[in-house]
Amino acid sequence: MADDLVSRLSATLDEAERVAQAIPESSGQRIWDTSESGDVIDDYGRPVAVGAWDGDLGEVGRHIARWDPEAVLRLVAAHREIIEKYRTAQTTVKVSDGTILAGAMKVNLRAYGEMLKLVARGWGIGDKED
Repeated sequence: MADDLVSRLSATLDEAERVAQAIPESSGQRIWDTSESGDVIDDYGRPVAVGAWDGDLGEVGRHIARWDPEAVLRLVAAHREIIEKYRTAQTTVKVSDGTILAGAMKVNLRAYGEMLKLVARGWGIGDKED
């Protein structure tokens, strides 16, 4: 189950990263903000998203700007680190089997497994409660 979860989460992270990286950089960054008129703009002030009929995007615009490509890439990187820590814990449990450290390593693996489930849930993957 955990390996399937890792595979599905990795595929989701790959897709999020691909989409975020496909968005053109402005000044070497992919950072968005909101303008005084409520539009979402890139770091050169060019519109990324605008309200209908020049309307203010309001909270929607702030939400879009908050999840700019750079923020998504940071989140993907952090979640990949959790996957890597889980995989390292898996390996450590196998290597430490029969040693005095085995119990502690199993506790680590369970903790990283729970973290992995929470991360996956945040991306809409897996059961709501396992």
